[in-house]
Amino acid sequence: MIIVRYADDSVLGFQYEGETRRFLRALQERIAYFGLQLQPDKTWLIRFGRFAAQQCRERGIRKPEAFEFLGAHALLQHAAQ
Repeated sequence: MIIVRYADDSVLGFQYEGETRRFLRALQERIAYFGLQLQPDKTWLIRFGRFAAQQCRERGIRKPEAFEFLGAHALLQHAAQ
């Protein structure tokens, strides 16, 4: 697992999609205990790493997703290298 965090913003990286989904469910359950929830429009799963471009093409997606974190545009195609 890789975590990049600043204040209340974070980016988490996992090797396997199953790990990612289990973590997300556990996190949602844990913060719900305190009456909180993740911001739905700021929480999503994307593929990254050296195989992201290939996996996207196989699924008919032109290229891996990108996002902004702390004002910087991040293209995650090569983030795991």
